Amino acid sequence: MAGTVRILSLDGGGIRGLIPAVALGRIAAALGIEGRQLAERFHLIAGTSTGGIMAAGLCAPGAHRHGPKDLAELYTAQGAAIFPPDAWSRRNPLAECKYEAAALEGVLAARLGELQLSEAKPELLVTAWDLERARPKLFCSWRARHTSSEDFRLRDVARATSAAPTYFPPAIIHALDANYPAEQRRHALVDGGVFANDPAAVALAEARRMFPKADRALVLSLGTGSRINRIDGDKACGFGMAGWLPGLIDVFMDGASALVEHELMLRQARDELAYFRLQLALDPPPPAYTMDDVAAPTIAGLQKLGDQVFARFEASGALNGLRMELAKPLASPAALGFDPDAPGPRL
Repeated sequence: MAGTVRILSLDGGGIRGLIPAVALGRIAAALGIEGRQLAERFHLIAGTSTGGIMAAGLCAPGAHRHGPKDLAELYTAQGAAIFPPDAWSRRNPLAECKYEAAALEGVLAARLGELQLSEAKPELLVTAWDLERARPKLFCSWRARHTSSEDFRLRDVARATSAAPTYFPPAIIHALDANYPAEQRRHALVDGGVFANDPAAVALAEARRMFPKADRALVLSLGTGSRINRIDGDKACGFGMAGWLPGLIDVFMDGASALVEHELMLRQARDELAYFRLQLALDPPPPAYTMDDVAAPTIAGLQKLGDQVFARFEASGALNGLRMELAKPLASPAALGFDPDAPGPRL
């Protein structure tokens, strides 16, 4: 047997990324490893939006590598700078995004420096949507090493995946290979949550193609909490653009995540993979747990939810299953037939 390809997948969800950050810390402790070593237990780490920022941090080499504690600090210490609570009072909600990107870009620059996507270890996959090409954009570390026109600054990748429409302006970034014309290197990108808020299915498809000899897959997928976004049907009949806009992003993102979860559970039932999903419903609201709610009670609540989702995972017995899986030696990429340019359908 060639072995199992292992995937860690992290959902989008803004400030609610604190939930999986806390849960990851508890998982690392349960495995008896230092937090920054957690990434070494996987072949591929995938993320969307806030999950893409976390994935980039986990895969950053050297002194820039993040552990779960570092990821949690991103939200607890810097969340209010990224999502200033008084933003709407200083901006025009009809003509501008809610937040300026400068604070977010500063945080990403401080945390990821000048690192390049091609330097990420283990393999990294981050999602975004290319506005001008009207198609998904997958940032893949293996493609960046194989094809220089696919290499970007890691901080630019993190900025692109988290450019949630209405919250932040699109990210205008450039591939690093100066041998290509500027217009070919230029990308105008928004949050990958518009098509893959839960990137687990995309990551699994890429891993199956990239590691063709793997006879099995393991997916550890962490959500950021699913908001129960109930909308009164009678009121919705009278909605125009202004009525729909406040809740529409959550509807799209949570709906897409639920579909991925359903598909991977079916695959697990057919013995195609070992699937571990940590997710919880955020119902009833108070606090509302919106993507940009950085009030102190909300931050404290998110930390408790991270502990809670881990406790449920442990109580279900799934933690023991995950512990047994990750205790096995990690199959080498060569044994799994690693091929960065393997044929097959791709986004």
